[in-house]
Amino acid sequence: MHDIAKGQPDHERAGAQYLAGLGYARTASIVAAHRDIDPEELAGPEAVGERELVYLADKLVRGPYRVDIAQRFQEKLDSYAGNVEAVAAIHRRLGHAQGMARLVEQGAGRSLEAILDQ
Repeated sequence: MHDIAKGQPDHERAGAQYLAGLGYARTASIVAAHRDIDPEELAGPEAVGERELVYLADKLVRGPYRVDIAQRFQEKLDSYAGNVEAVAAIHRRLGHAQGMARLVEQGAGRSLEAILDQ
């Protein structure tokens, strides 16, 4: 559901607006944040909730396939290699995704791989 408006410009906001209009305000706030969350703004692993888990899950899947976070972002880096601004933004978002993965692992007491393989 988080990608309900995928393909539209700013699909996170478009999807959130659509869901809010249907009366799903709480879900809309999760959808609105699934592109980027800075884990430094959280108060540690105990602050990880639904919004953060949907954000991280989005980074671990490409279509029907599970992917490594670094692999997913490398595809974007390759696509935008000539655009210095875009590459900087991609590196920032990569750092955020990796930081969120660490917070989830700390909170769960096990690796993402162990969680996902369960």
